[in-house]
Amino acid sequence: MINAQVVTSVLQGALADVPDSILIHGVMDVFSLDPSKINRDVVVDWLNQLDDAFMDNAGGGMSLMNMVETKDHELWGEQYHADQLYVLAAALGLAAYSLPRPVWPALPGSMPYITIFRSKF
Repeated sequence: MINAQVVTSVLQGALADVPDSILIHGVMDVFSLDPSKINRDVVVDWLNQLDDAFMDNAGGGMSLMNMVETKDHELWGEQYHADQLYVLAAALGLAAYSLPRPVWPALPGSMPYITIFRSKF
């Protein structure tokens, strides 16, 4: 199962402030990351535990509010942990916001919809 503390630890380990780092805009923060420090296999495993509605080849995207629950209906963290998982996935090119930020206020809880690119696993 996805472990919120491990997600946070992986994100902290990927933080970088070097010329090659990339900026990833999470819902709450902007992160400067070195994608080479992110274990892709671990992130893919976590993403595979999420509801198929998030996947590009199934539902096409779902609210970040629902990202805290696995497809087996187990809660693994809170929204800021889901945001951290999104940031890790986005840094690897495995996830993106389904709709642009200006649309978010019209969405439930003003939370973005996330699309996970299972086709890139």
